[in-house]
Amino acid sequence: HTKKNKFDNYFGENYKQMLSDKISSLEKLPQLFICANDFVAIDFINILKDHNIQYPADIKIFGFDDSSESKIISPALSTCHIHSQSIGYSAVNMVVTRINQPSLDYRITYVNTDLIYRESTN
Repeated sequence: HTKKNKFDNYFGENYKQMLSDKISSLEKLPQLFICANDFVAIDFINILKDHNIQYPADIKIFGFDDSSESKIISPALSTCHIHSQSIGYSAVNMVVTRINQPSLDYRITYVNTDLIYRESTN
């Protein structure tokens, strides 16, 4: 029995195996993988280790969301910091606007981010 991962609900129970199979099937590694979030990046890094692939020597890894784990993994994970307060403010603003004006069209909101370069992309 394999340990459940919190992303199993999103990607299916065999998501780590799927990543491993995909790495095995590649004829050539790309220079960089950009992952959906830091936790997926860390899972991916562990799978790379199982395949004797080193980061950042063999492949660069970039996460997203600047989790605390991204700072303590070694080599540290490059990531994108998202501003939670800005996202929260925008979300509340959209909900209030939708309540007050339900006939408004849908809209897309952009929020600033900061790229955090660490050892995984050196």
